[in-house]
Amino acid sequence: MEHEIIKTDKRYRARLFAWYAVCLVALSIALALGLRPVMAYMDRLNFYQLMNASELVVVCLLLLFVGPGCYLVVVGRRIIASKRMPFPGQKVIHDTKLIEGKKAVLRGRLMMYLGILGILLAMAGAVRTHYLIEKFRHFNPFEHWNKSARIVGASARKTDEGLHR
Repeated sequence: MEHEIIKTDKRYRARLFAWYAVCLVALSIALALGLRPVMAYMDRLNFYQLMNASELVVVCLLLLFVGPGCYLVVVGRRIIASKRMPFPGQKVIHDTKLIEGKKAVLRGRLMMYLGILGILLAMAGAVRTHYLIEKFRHFNPFEHWNKSARIVGASARKTDEGLHR
């Protein structure tokens, strides 16, 4: 029994890895230039504003998983419809053995289910984050604490000076 091999599309592979590199460099630059200002901004906020900003950051990070989930659902549907993996016209980055029939449909369904699971988990995480933040909107645990007691990693000298005054 002879298996068909789908050959590598070298131009596609080079373009894909170039885009990966560009995205990685852009993310690194964004983190290097943006992390300090964001942390400084969040340090200036009061407790309630900080809760809102933190919720927004966490929800945005969770919703980043919706895109890959949608991609898995689309690819899974195409595999199921064509009953072959990779589906007709799909480019591959390494030589790939063609899978047809029930095995391809099973893999397509698995990809769809994983995509749907990723989307549902991202949405559940966003809703849960909102729920947990909402529980503490009326309650500020730091209200009566003095600011120096909240600083993690404060030097021992500063703490000792505060005790002797």
